[in-house]
Amino acid sequence: MLARLRPQAPALVLLLAAGVAVLVAVVADHVAWPMAPAFPWLHHGDFAYVATKTQWDAAIAARSIARVAVVVAGLFLIASVVAFLRSLLLSRRT
Repeated sequence: MLARLRPQAPALVLLLAAGVAVLVAVVADHVAWPMAPAFPWLHHGDFAYVATKTQWDAAIAARSIARVAVVVAGLFLIASVVAFLRSLLLSRRT
């Protein structure tokens, strides 16, 4: 079983990293949600506008982290597809 998975290992690792990045984005969006959610369509317009400056700063930082994590997840997903296709092409040559 391990011998069959070895060529796809880079793709699986990149796919796992994409999953972790999505998890980070969801947690960061949950932290930022009351004041400045990264993905407002997930919260149906339910916002809080009364907060201290430190709460706003934390929400904006969490929103930035969530947006960067989504971009990183997308890049990891593309890289995992490329790695999988590369392993497929290399296995057909031999």
